[in-house]
Amino acid sequence: MIDDHAELLRSLGNALRGAILLEECHGVMEAVVAIMTGTPNILLLDHQLSQDGDEGFEVVEWVRKNIPNIEIFSTTKNDKAKKAYAAMGIGWVDKQSLAELRKFIAEHTQ
Repeated sequence: MIDDHAELLRSLGNALRGAILLEECHGVMEAVVAIMTGTPNILLLDHQLSQDGDEGFEVVEWVRKNIPNIEIFSTTKNDKAKKAYAAMGIGWVDKQSLAELRKFIAEHTQ
């Protein structure tokens, strides 16, 4: 999961106990480096990696161009961005629901 909220990532890390890779990123380049380093099969991506940013779209564009086999899911609460991601065929996961995240992880790591 790539997100800019350190406290959320720390809480999820404690709750999920290493079930997924969590990376704090505040821009497109940090996200790209995290993706290249972690080489995930599935990417849970926050839309805004900076205040009022739209970095998620740029990250998706980079991933689809460079590592198209990564399955991408958005974790944004921004309704406009959620609709845009849905139009691109990108699903949504509620990062603030621990139960939903655990279910998602169980379904996608078998």
